[in-house]
Amino acid sequence: MKPKKWIAGLLIAMFLVAAVGVVPPVQAATGTSLEQAIKIAKSSFTIPEEYTEFSSHYNEYGERLSWLLNWRDKGGEISIEVDAQTGDILRMSHYQVREQSAVKLPELSYQAAKAIADRLVEKLQPERKQDLVYHEDPEKPSLDVNPWGPPTYNFRYQRVVEGIPFPSNGITISVNGDTGEIVSYSFDWYGEKLQVPEQLLTAEEAQKIFAREFPLELQYFRTQPEERDEKPVIKPVFKLRHPQLVKIDPVTGKILESEDEYGIAEDMARGGMAMAGEAKMELTPEEAKEIAKIDKLISKEEAIQKAMAVLNLSDQYRLESSRLQQSWDEPERVVWQLSWQSSRDKEYRGSAAATVDGETGELLSFYRYEYDEEQNKKDPVYNREQSQELALEFIKKLQPEKAKSIRLYEPVTVRTPEKARSYGFVYERLVNGIPFPQNGFRVTVNAVTGQVEGYNMQWTAADFPRLDTVIDESQATAWYGQEVPLSLEFVTSYDRETGKQKVTLMYHLAKVPYTMMDAVSGNPLNWRGEPLEKKLPAVFSDIENHPAQKDIELLVAAGVIAGTEDGKFHPDQAITQGELAEILAKLEGNRGPIIPLPILTGSGDAWYTPWINQAVSKGLIKADEIAPEETVTREFLAATLIRHLGLEKAAALSEIYKVDFADKDQITPKYLGHVALADGLKLISPGENFLPKNQVTKAEAVTAVVRALQLD
Repeated sequence: MKPKKWIAGLLIAMFLVAAVGVVPPVQAATGTSLEQAIKIAKSSFTIPEEYTEFSSHYNEYGERLSWLLNWRDKGGEISIEVDAQTGDILRMSHYQVREQSAVKLPELSYQAAKAIADRLVEKLQPERKQDLVYHEDPEKPSLDVNPWGPPTYNFRYQRVVEGIPFPSNGITISVNGDTGEIVSYSFDWYGEKLQVPEQLLTAEEAQKIFAREFPLELQYFRTQPEERDEKPVIKPVFKLRHPQLVKIDPVTGKILESEDEYGIAEDMARGGMAMAGEAKMELTPEEAKEIAKIDKLISKEEAIQKAMAVLNLSDQYRLESSRLQQSWDEPERVVWQLSWQSSRDKEYRGSAAATVDGETGELLSFYRYEYDEEQNKKDPVYNREQSQELALEFIKKLQPEKAKSIRLYEPVTVRTPEKARSYGFVYERLVNGIPFPQNGFRVTVNAVTGQVEGYNMQWTAADFPRLDTVIDESQATAWYGQEVPLSLEFVTSYDRETGKQKVTLMYHLAKVPYTMMDAVSGNPLNWRGEPLEKKLPAVFSDIENHPAQKDIELLVAAGVIAGTEDGKFHPDQAITQGELAEILAKLEGNRGPIIPLPILTGSGDAWYTPWINQAVSKGLIKADEIAPEETVTREFLAATLIRHLGLEKAAALSEIYKVDFADKDQITPKYLGHVALADGLKLISPGENFLPKNQVTKAEAVTAVVRALQLD
């Protein structure tokens, strides 16, 4: 199946997956009958006459009732969702079978496509249009170009209530950049009558509350290098814990409760304390045999004995597997991975696993799962506080010394059930008086039996840097507030008590580009603990009235050209191979595999490394042509463009081409076919001489790329 068909099938499935099998009678208590829904859909969008296969479904999702309508034939299909109560068009998706395997730029301009989208908003939502504001996200390209479908313009109209944004509400429209047809439409509108209180906290007042209630915390952080051969380092950082909890009532200034306890638990798991069996790399039998020769490693039998002393499994359990493994994040550590399975019957079955340090014999982690029919009928005996005491006692028993350097981490404002059947606790390691959240203990306690059914310890042996040069906590929080300000917005969330969507006005962090900064320099860090690569807006002050202005702006809209530190494109500056590779690699997208190149592994953090790797993997640049920092010549530009168009095999037949340039003898023989094809396709400005060895400017390269993408 081609990728474009798979993607389209997924879009259609989004409409049909929740559909109820039996269509209710016309007399059903809906404001819009099936017949009315069909008429609304056909009056809103053009249904091609050849789409003769029709089907409908009735859908109930929460408070929303809707009709799902589908027209199709071999050439494509249209799916439209109509609100069964209001008659509003909620969703529309139009997929057409197309034979396309190359990236193509649109025939329509951005302005022409937006005019089409504007008219559709006026047609479908005339009364709500006054409450919609066109929203352009600088981080998301408005033009989508890929090899699997037509170029598509995307437009977002965001709902506002008395000037306050409601980001999840509004209209999103995609327009075919060649034909002007509507590719997709979506409409979301919760809470018809929303009001803004008269007295609201100012942004400055909300920021003070944020600084008081959510100060960035000084922590130790162990970096997570992308390359396995890079050694992680531990550094002091300031970090914002769980930015999704930052929800401030704009009237009272109180912190709003969060419903997302599961999301918080997942965040804590991502903090670095992996559960049993995760992030391990299995050794080969030969490697395991060699390592086992080392006297300091314990035997399998000793590892089993260490685990069983804690698990205390009954005779029903048998050892299912045992493996000697190397820890993924600490390659110097070798562990025994053990698993057991119980005999199965109707009333009881269970499984268990444990990880034991191969050198020290410490129990690093375990879990046990038991299905006991009798126990399942019993109510919980232990509450959260009692379960917490059991968890801490368990840690003290297994690790009395380490238990002196931990603290319980409890995220605030998270709503948890009163009577749960199990409770999970995170105890963080403390070093030099500050937390090291990637180290510590995770313990799960069964609230019915009081038994610990899950345990994980992460404790890195390392040197920790001193803290005498770190910046002040209040200063770090103030800097963060300037870089990542609070937004006053309407936000939707799921109310567990009512089972319905609710709308809340709040100050929150709408965009969180980073949550961590270096505690010494104050520089932003990404989730790996590495310097954050800042995204700059692609707005250039030096392209106005330049001959290549429209071509540059077109590739900017497609997200192919990124911003620069000085806000200039430098159109008349010579383009390097690395810069050309970035443009072409972005246009190629995910078509085909990307093969890491050993030839560039020595380039370290050079910005061009991933683009050169991708360009070579896609066949745009040959391995013997790699020179990322050298300027591009006209003949090399011709070669890369012809390869991008999939004409490399034709270009290789250089003897069949006649080249009339006066300086044809200066063309490198292997590029002769590429130059001939590029000239025939008018990709590069012609002349009496081709000037094959001349440098290419950035503007010339962009214009040539655009010409290649506009070929039919």
